[in-house]
Amino acid sequence: MKLIVKLVLLSFVVFQAACSAETVTTKGGGGTPSSNSGSKVSSVAAPVDLATVKANAQAVFTNINPQYKILSTTESGIAGFYRVQVEKGPTIYMNADASYFFTGDAFMVESGNLVNLSEKAMNAERFTVMSSLKESEMVVFDVKPPMTRKAQVTIFTDVDCYYCQKMHLEVPALNEMGIAVRYMAFPRAGVGSASYNKIVSAWCADDPQTTMTMLKSKQTVANKTCKNPVADQYKLGQQLGVTGTPAILLDDGSLIPGYRPANKLAASLGIQP
Repeated sequence: MKLIVKLVLLSFVVFQAACSAETVTTKGGGGTPSSNSGSKVSSVAAPVDLATVKANAQAVFTNINPQYKILSTTESGIAGFYRVQVEKGPTIYMNADASYFFTGDAFMVESGNLVNLSEKAMNAERFTVMSSLKESEMVVFDVKPPMTRKAQVTIFTDVDCYYCQKMHLEVPALNEMGIAVRYMAFPRAGVGSASYNKIVSAWCADDPQTTMTMLKSKQTVANKTCKNPVADQYKLGQQLGVTGTPAILLDDGSLIPGYRPANKLAASLGIQP
């Protein structure tokens, strides 16, 4: 949280400086505006290699505070600016040499409508990732025969999160409607925390589904470790814009934050209860 606050405050200072630079009118002797007064200076720069942008961003942020780490850099849809994901922080929009940036959603006016470029880009990124995920690395509560799977949801979860526990109570109803629930790990307290150790125990259990249910019912289970994807899934969640749990991802890349009753979640998938 402190990291996010620092980034937001810093971006506000940079944004204010940028606005001030654009609104200053240079005056010559006698108070007469210069010949450049009122002219519009283009800030559009030639495209830069994304690896270079990432390196520039990392260099600038490391100089500000060594704890900042840049996870990824992508095109933003805004000429001269790039989407930069900060580890455990927000997505920011930054120019190529990392001298200006701002936070928040970026919008474009298209045919008289507002298009959320931030969400559109993130949906596309999530869609690509979703198609490459392996169910063998998830804890899956699948529909039971003879019913066949009609749809699926992928949920980033934390076993100690109240609304994750509440969401888990909806799993049987979702399964009965033909919706599989695929859990991925997102221990909010971070890697190495008590919640992390608990959820690792679920992934490493002989019966992950039963262990997951026990943990979300606040029952005690024996700690168990093994080679597991929990840390990688936690990092992936951050890259995909997960900031809290439960975070429900649909196959089209859209993200539904927070708890949803089974019937409402089914309706969003086009399935009638």
